[in-house]
Amino acid sequence: MNKEKLLKIKEQLKKSRPNFIRQDYQVKRLKKVWRAPKGIHSKLRRKFKGHIKQPVIGYRSPKQVRFLTIEGLKQILIKNIHDLKNIDSKNSILIIANIGLRKKLELLKKIRELKFKVSNIENIDDFIKQEEAKLVERKKHRIELKKKKKEEKPQETAKEVKEKPKTEEELKEEQEKKKKEEIKEQRKVLEKPQ
Repeated sequence: MNKEKLLKIKEQLKKSRPNFIRQDYQVKRLKKVWRAPKGIHSKLRRKFKGHIKQPVIGYRSPKQVRFLTIEGLKQILIKNIHDLKNIDSKNSILIIANIGLRKKLELLKKIRELKFKVSNIENIDDFIKQEEAKLVERKKHRIELKKKKKEEKPQETAKEVKEKPKTEEELKEEQEKKKKEEIKEQRKVLEKPQ
């Protein structure tokens, strides 16, 4: 059989394949994602009739088409530019999610030169334009923040400059005030009833 027929068979199998749902998915804290039943009395684990279908090897797609996309391309995960060396035109590229924006842009430019297909980004040119615009905005924002910090620093130094060293008269006045306050505190302690 040629690949086109196998791909059609794969798609038909996908449509006829049931949704494998977790046993007690109705409970709020459980998601619908399949988990194998583990209870001792579980009817699903013991394969009783009339219960949800379980994933079995019979639902698997044909071996020749197993990991191919609808276009008949094999998907390959890519983390950096060095991973692009091993790729042919028979492969489709998947860029990993946790890659930084700058590296992603470098990768996409290289992919655009080599004319490969990326399956998790529809239009490479539009994506590059949007993300580069975001990078420019970020740089502007950082520069503005640095300017604000620089403006705040001179004001602080100006305050320090305003605080000139005090003259002898001012120092004497401060000492007299402190003495008066100490005397008041002593009187309060003495006047307290015992």
